[in-house]
Amino acid sequence: MILVRKADGRKEEFSPGKILNTCMRAGLSRKAAENIVRKVESRLYNGIRTHDIYEMVLKELERIEDSSSMVFRLREAVSEIPSDKFELYVKKLLESYGYKCQWNVLVEGKYVEHQVDILAEK
Repeated sequence: MILVRKADGRKEEFSPGKILNTCMRAGLSRKAAENIVRKVESRLYNGIRTHDIYEMVLKELERIEDSSSMVFRLREAVSEIPSDKFELYVKKLLESYGYKCQWNVLVEGKYVEHQVDILAEK
């Protein structure tokens, strides 16, 4: 059993399924994703950082010269955007498509108020 070190310091058992699913969501075929999993697994050691595994996967994606590496990088970049900035980006994007938007709105529900990140109308 290989334990990986998460960004917050926690350790958990390595899960090849996470790499497989991530690669397939990035657009790879199952066969290509399984090939990457095998290559990464062969280089693992106990206590490896998840960031190091990410780098290995990215290098493998870039080796096959597939657009999947761009999707993989985009996914990481979007996840690093602070949520309030991302919400404002989505608001501007919707407005560019002709929607009238309100940000951070309280909407009266049946029993309680709900905070809505973006309210868009066309």
